[in-house]
Amino acid sequence: MIKGKWHLPKSSAASDAELSLSATEYVLHTLERGNQVGSVDDIQISDRLGNIPRKIVFPDGSMFETTENDAIDAWQKKHRQQNNWLHKFESSMRLALVGVVVTAITVVLFYQYGLPAASKGLAYLVPDSVRQSLTDQTMESLDDSWFEASELPEARQAEIKAEFADVLHQLDLNPDDFPVAFRQMSIKRLDVSIPWEEECQTPDATSEPDSSPEGICDEPERTKLDIPNAFALPAGQVVFTDALVELSQSQDELNAIFLHEIAHVEKRHALQQMVRSSIITISLALMLGDVSGFEEIAIGIPVLLLGSKYSREFEAEADEYSFDQMIALDIDPINFANIMQRMEMTRASLDDQHKLGESLEDDTSNSDSEENQIDAIAEYLSTHPATQKRVEAAKQASAKMQNR
Repeated sequence: MIKGKWHLPKSSAASDAELSLSATEYVLHTLERGNQVGSVDDIQISDRLGNIPRKIVFPDGSMFETTENDAIDAWQKKHRQQNNWLHKFESSMRLALVGVVVTAITVVLFYQYGLPAASKGLAYLVPDSVRQSLTDQTMESLDDSWFEASELPEARQAEIKAEFADVLHQLDLNPDDFPVAFRQMSIKRLDVSIPWEEECQTPDATSEPDSSPEGICDEPERTKLDIPNAFALPAGQVVFTDALVELSQSQDELNAIFLHEIAHVEKRHALQQMVRSSIITISLALMLGDVSGFEEIAIGIPVLLLGSKYSREFEAEADEYSFDQMIALDIDPINFANIMQRMEMTRASLDDQHKLGESLEDDTSNSDSEENQIDAIAEYLSTHPATQKRVEAAKQASAKMQNR
């Protein structure tokens, strides 16, 4: 006989009661109703949670509550073949620790294998219209903050584009899918103080149009940055900085960089990187057909592209693709190694200049905007991955080509 409290339906009032359970029926004895008999198949018994009182609900909605959990467990084990796994799990420290370890391993495995696989699949599901929108927004942001019009002669730009188009034709790719753009890398000189800046932003309502000093609302001056770089945008556009073109010593070197960037587009690396950092937002956007979520994610693309923050996996995949295509086009991969080494030397020189500027900070008083500019350049220089292994891989591919 199991002792406990009996509650009327939808009532907190309770009275003493006793419950007897057999293989097929139950007998509930209360002072109010005497004995109530019914089938055990018609009652609901709550799961055991530690020593919390168990609740048994009857067909009429009344409830029997008892602290004799062991007696309930014994009856269930004998007649219902239930082992109360939840209680055993909570009661066993060993099982609890196993659960923690299993959960941790699952998270690690998902991050290492599941997330890359999911990001790759989702990246190829992103509509072309979204890719183009991301590209347009990213280019607009870069032009506003980091770039200005290229200073390369129009004839030189046309010559390079024609060479790239020929490369794409030989690979059975459409040049229209990979438009090429050239830009001069620069930053706005926010350190220039304009005495009348506040007046420009909040003009006097009584002042006449164009009565302010000359240049009062001019755009901030820009400082040229001779940083060699190239990157591809999600929709296929490939951007070269003037400094990279000037650093190259042959068209084959530019072709090598171009093929590397084409690989990033073909493999959807930028989109995969976005998905990995925003997989929940992107998954919901794809399921609901709401592309507005991509607009917020697009904010991070300029940092990704300028900082070359692709994973080693993505860089290695793009390098392998470009080496294979170069060999197919009879272009020696040593060209990739040569220009990469020159780019690294240039960046090292710029980094040294930055460190020299830092050493002079104690003797000068920089504004917050100046410090932000310095920090931005330092971040750019420090985020480029080590190139030595990639150069060695290019040399190995070159040797492979020579031994064909």
